[in-house]
Amino acid sequence: CTRLLPHAVATLAHARAIESGRLAAARLLQRTGVYLSACGWSEDAVKHLERAVAIFAQAGSDHEAELAHAAEALGMVFYQLGQLVPAARA
Repeated sequence: CTRLLPHAVATLAHARAIESGRLAAARLLQRTGVYLSACGWSEDAVKHLERAVAIFAQAGSDHEAELAHAAEALGMVFYQLGQLVPAARA
């Protein structure tokens, strides 16, 4: 997976410019955020997961389950970092 990460990040850079790709980008952000966390790159993981949460939140009630999964992953990363207040909010 490590060799695919740069491709995923490049795809995310392009997806920002395409409105119709926002949900796909959010799903990729969530997956890369979880992967980055597992690799120990927690600060980058937080950035990816916060963006995923924001996109899913804007997407509305049809995507509440995806929002919950992304928020849970974000909370776990904050917990791993010892940031308990943000972890509880996520």
